[in-house]
Amino acid sequence: MSLIISAVYTDSVVMLTDGATIDEDGILQMVGTKVAVSRSLPLAVSCRGSYAICSVLLDAVATVSEMGTFDQTIATVEAMILQNRGMLEKEGLEFELMIAGISETVGACHFHMASKALEGFYDAWAMKLLDYACMIFGGVWDRISSGVSDEMLIAAGEDGFRQYGVQIVDAMRAAEGNEPGAARPGCVVIGGRLDLTVITRDGATIERLHTWPDVIGKRIDPLRLPQAA
Repeated sequence: MSLIISAVYTDSVVMLTDGATIDEDGILQMVGTKVAVSRSLPLAVSCRGSYAICSVLLDAVATVSEMGTFDQTIATVEAMILQNRGMLEKEGLEFELMIAGISETVGACHFHMASKALEGFYDAWAMKLLDYACMIFGGVWDRISSGVSDEMLIAAGEDGFRQYGVQIVDAMRAAEGNEPGAARPGCVVIGGRLDLTVITRDGATIERLHTWPDVIGKRIDPLRLPQAA
């Protein structure tokens, strides 16, 4: 699993996602966007977890969004996942899904559904409208090492993650795998590329903010320098 950051503003939602697909040994297998956007709704979706299920879920949410409203998409996707819960559990396909956009009933928002619960935040196998304006899955924002404070991010408004996103995520990469309780000690799973997705009432767009010099077939090394041209 890698990184999803989602922040809700008055009339928009901003997501930061990396692009690394890592195997069980921490080897970078491929790099690509982990976001799908709707062609007809102000909606974007990202997923963490098994590549086999995440790629299917991204396509499914984008397809379902062509058939109705934002709120209908949320309900349909939850029902679809629950219908396949037995198969997903049997195959051990874990996932964490984030759907963000502009709801017809609640406005700018982000919804979350996962195959595992996080005590105090959400239950497993339930689509949840998240109460917190900013959610980070897969990394810890260190204000000191990143050099980015809450005040700086707030002052920048909706442009905050475009302005400071690379600094924040670079600090996450530097610390990843070394923090207490790390799922894979010494293994960095955030990498490849950093995408900024912005969802407004006019739709959703994906912009590549940064590309790291990570090498497919090797473990991610946050200290690796770009190769000379």
